[in-house]
Amino acid sequence: MKKYYFLLVIVLFQMNGFANPNNPNENPPFSKTVDCATLQLTSGAATSNQYVCINTAIANITYVIGNGATSATATGLPPGLTSALSGNVFTISGSPNTPGPFNYTVTTVGGECATTLVGNITVNPNSTIALSSAPPTTSQSVCINQPINNIVYTVGGSATGATVTGLPTGITGTFAGGNFTISGAPTAAGPFSYTVTTYGPCSATSLSGTITVSPEATVSLSSPAGTSNQNVCINTPITNIVYTVGNSATGATISSGGFPPGVTGTFVGGTYTVSGVPTSPGLFNYMITTSGGCSSASLIGTITVNPNANLLLTSAAATTNQTVCVNTPIVNIEYFAGNGATGSTVTGLPAGIVGAFNVATGVMTIFGSPTTTGVYNYMVTTTGGCASASLGGTITVVSSSSLTLTSPTATTNQIVCDGSPILPITYSAAGVTGVSVTALPAGVTWNFAAGVLTITGTPTVGGVFNYTVTTSGGCSAATSGGTITSLPSTPLSIACAPMSDSITFTWNAASVATGYALSYVTPGGNMVNVNLGLQYAYMVANLLPEQTVTFTVSPIGNDTCASPSTTTCTALTLANEEFEESAFRMYPNPVNDLLYIDSASIIRNVTIYNMIGQMVLDRTVNESKTTIDCSGFQKGIYMVQLIGDGKTKTLRIIKE
Repeated sequence: MKKYYFLLVIVLFQMNGFANPNNPNENPPFSKTVDCATLQLTSGAATSNQYVCINTAIANITYVIGNGATSATATGLPPGLTSALSGNVFTISGSPNTPGPFNYTVTTVGGECATTLVGNITVNPNSTIALSSAPPTTSQSVCINQPINNIVYTVGGSATGATVTGLPTGITGTFAGGNFTISGAPTAAGPFSYTVTTYGPCSATSLSGTITVSPEATVSLSSPAGTSNQNVCINTPITNIVYTVGNSATGATISSGGFPPGVTGTFVGGTYTVSGVPTSPGLFNYMITTSGGCSSASLIGTITVNPNANLLLTSAAATTNQTVCVNTPIVNIEYFAGNGATGSTVTGLPAGIVGAFNVATGVMTIFGSPTTTGVYNYMVTTTGGCASASLGGTITVVSSSSLTLTSPTATTNQIVCDGSPILPITYSAAGVTGVSVTALPAGVTWNFAAGVLTITGTPTVGGVFNYTVTTSGGCSAATSGGTITSLPSTPLSIACAPMSDSITFTWNAASVATGYALSYVTPGGNMVNVNLGLQYAYMVANLLPEQTVTFTVSPIGNDTCASPSTTTCTALTLANEEFEESAFRMYPNPVNDLLYIDSASIIRNVTIYNMIGQMVLDRTVNESKTTIDCSGFQKGIYMVQLIGDGKTKTLRIIKE
């Protein structure tokens, strides 16, 4: 506990006013220190803030006074507590007899000035409990699994809750909002004495009651388990169904549903017996229920009385007498097996036709495509149930139409040039009365006579024509077809790009060409012939300025319709169109991997040719510097052609 000291300074002034700041010795002030009494809590800090039950002694609260104090007083204490001074120790003690919160104050007496400390004592009342539901609720008799009437107790005083013991299973107690409620449906039989006890900071209190739970009546099947769910044929005795009734039940009756005619139930000596011979078919669901006792108990059962089996055609009547082409699906034939039938079988079907029974729907479906010709009489017969039934029909299978290609296979996929006749295409048709052909190109016609179809003519339009041949009449239609491709006869178009020491020739792609044959005369007067693959540019190098080259391109391939083309082009005269040597570098040369090109002006394009004029690289640059990866080139000499803004340059490099 801290000691508190108070310094009281009293300043007195002479009548003539404040001291002269220019002369401190004139009218000087004076002061005095006041020393107050001390008051210190010497019991535990918690003793000045206690929670106690009514009529229960508090923990003594002690204070030490000093510094001139001669005594102390306490105000605000609960009734039952007293205070006393012994020496310099001031003690508060006793047992409070009135509940409530009490804020008390201890003040010293004597000394120059008093010192005060405060504390709190909360006095809690004892717990209380009282029945707030109707008095009969504390002594109830109920049937098992039936809800009781809620039993409610009001909990008060200092109680913070309550617990209960002795309840039957299914009954619980809950505390909420100052009320303790017992509720639920008991699941165990017997007498149960329960006790509700409060809990909280002060003394507990209890109240008791009784709940008596009576058992339910019982009924159980004592004949074999399957007897309560029987399937029997009409006019056949059922197996007796026997039920045992107990737990205070005094009888049993059929409470819902019913037995089939000819079947009855009787109760004798705690046993209910169902027996008899059913005389009507159907599904009979029944419920046996006890009578007497606390409550009723029930069991259910089913007696299914099956009539003699039957077989019904559920597809169209005409489906039982069909004529179809071989390898052509029949119209499905369906039969429903009923009246207790569990399945059906079929005999006498042609190969390729099968019968399948669906247990879920009770339907036999006959379906498929017959693979042999002939007349087939089939029979469907039920299985299971109380008797069998049969129905039959006829399926007649005849040969189908045919269409056979008699010209070479390649004639059904022809490529011809515009204005050239196709190779004749012929088919042999059997079992038909006619044919039709669709999607032929203009200029191509067909003729059918004596079972032979002939397609001939010269296409007058270009394009791809997928034709179809279809038979008519006979058992079924047969189809075949092919493709006729008519290509236009278009000459190649050649363009040239001359330089002062070379000319680059380019041409368009010819349809279905497999390559191109080139021919020209070298500057030395030699004829050069080159066969290229699918490449559309070639450079003639090592020319002199203003030298003229006549260049011919011919498409390679039997199916190409493009004709050869020839053009003449002249190399440029020497002028100031080349890159300046002093402002241009290409290195290293020879090159192994990377080739570096630097120029003072913009390089628009770089093209590289091998020594037979084939282009191996063509790149758009649009910068003054570029790097070429030559690692994939074969070893040898290459021509590098540079194109700038109005400038060209062709150089040789060696690839190592």
